[in-house]
Amino acid sequence: MSLRKVAVSVASSSRPRECLRGVDRCLAHDEDVSDRYIGRMIKLAYLAPAVLEKLLLQRYPLAVSVKDLTAIADLPWAEQVAAAFGLPVDRV
Repeated sequence: MSLRKVAVSVASSSRPRECLRGVDRCLAHDEDVSDRYIGRMIKLAYLAPAVLEKLLLQRYPLAVSVKDLTAIADLPWAEQVAAAFGLPVDRV
């Protein structure tokens, strides 16, 4: 399934979350990993720009595991840097 078809399907769906679950399974099968793993990796797209900058550009070490980082993606952006890197909020 092409990315364009996936985007159109999700956008036109009345239940986009259910539509994406099928994509998770398809990607998992293609990549020979679990659909839960794909779901966790997709959640990383919701990390705050400041977290991504510290990770990718500054190569700042994480204070948590990658699995924990996916849970941090659910936090408000203002709290993510402190949670991911173990920094006091005033240093963020």
